Amino acid sequence: MKKSLLLCGLLFCLSASLCGQGIRHVKGIKSVDVLYGFNKYGNSVNIGFVNYFSEKIYGKVNLFNAELTQEVVVSETRTLDLDFQRLGVDILGAYTGINFNEVVFINGIGGLTLTYNQFKDSEVDFDSKIKPGIAGGVEIEVFPIDRIAIISNFIQKYTLGEEYSDTRYYINFGLRINF
Repeated sequence: MKKSLLLCGLLFCLSASLCGQGIRHVKGIKSVDVLYGFNKYGNSVNIGFVNYFSEKIYGKVNLFNAELTQEVVVSETRTLDLDFQRLGVDILGAYTGINFNEVVFINGIGGLTLTYNQFKDSEVDFDSKIKPGIAGGVEIEVFPIDRIAIISNFIQKYTLGEEYSDTRYYINFGLRINF
């Protein structure tokens, strides 16, 4: 009986804290994103840290790890499937262009990206240093309840100095938790 009462009390406190305030796009709110993404070469996992500067503007630092496979032309008669891991960080700003009743937000995002490619068992020697670039895209937030959002974004990245592929798009899905 005591365990049931304790569990009910904890669930009540949790639901009250989640639904008690409208904490969505409010200055000073901090958030964490956990996203899974993909493109035609593989998939990625992202962890983002978000800070809302106003109702319409927020900043985001996104750490990502992508497992990718791409066909590379080695010579006129030979191609190679190149397996590599792309690690990096995106430093992004976002502007909320559309707000549907404080439930759906459509944001433009853009900023800088730093990437590092780690090649797996490659016959071809590629330069594996940190490379800068730019990123931009669209992010959609849907708040089914306060403090938790379902996130979807499309982001295009252009990395300077890539030998084989300087542009890359990612489609990501996941959750954002506001604190």
